[in-house]
Order: sequence, then C-alpha cells, then structure tokens
Amino acid sequence: MQKQQNTTKYGVKETGEVLEFLGAFATTTGDIAADGKVTLIEFLKYVNLYPVVAPAIDNVKVVSLELGDLDTAERAILKQKFGAALKVPNPITEELLEEGADLGLHIMQFVLKVKELRSQKKLA
Repeated sequence: MQKQQNTTKYGVKETGEVLEFLGAFATTTGDIAADGKVTLIEFLKYVNLYPVVAPAIDNVKVVSLELGDLDTAERAILKQKFGAALKVPNPITEELLEEGADLGLHIMQFVLKVKELRSQKKLA
C-alpha cells in the first residue's frame, strides 16, 4: 500500500494545538463539574492547562490558513489529536465529542470557503 503524500500547503500543527487545548479544557471542566461543586482548589486545575493554552493562542491566526486547505487525512489527524486530549470515562460520549469536533472542522472549512469566494467577488 502506497503512503499518501500530504499535498496541503499549511499542515495542521496550530489547529492541532487548539484542539488539544479544547480537549484538555473540556476534560478539566468535566472533572470540576462532576460533583456539582466548584471549589478554589478545583478551579486551580485550570492553571495546569497553561502548557496547552500558550501554543494554542500564540499561533491562532495560522489556524484559518490550515483549515482553508485541510484534506481528509489531516482532518483525521486533528480528530485523533482532540480525542487524545479528551479524557471522558464514557467511550460513547467521547466518540460523540470527537464526531462533533470533526463536524466543527467541516463547518469552519465551509465558512472559510464562503469567505474566500466573497472576497474574490465570486459570490454576491
């Protein structure tokens, strides 16, 4: 089987960092909210997210470029990155969240395509 060569221009590094942050944030929020009480110590768990927040914010402008030329293989990589960062005890819930992330990527790609076509005056 021949390995598929990546033909996109921008890759998925920065978008992957954003999805890793979102997965870690969702996991932390789920852990904190599990008992229905939020204490100061539980709230401080968000501080532990700084190592994934910083890269996600630093290069967020590149995300729209990456999303603009995603291919199927890259979308699968991003879905896996999000899933790896997301720690949900229920596998069905985790799969649904991963599918939701994939759907979100499709929607963002669609919006960027419409925006590009409008800027090129190809849409009214």
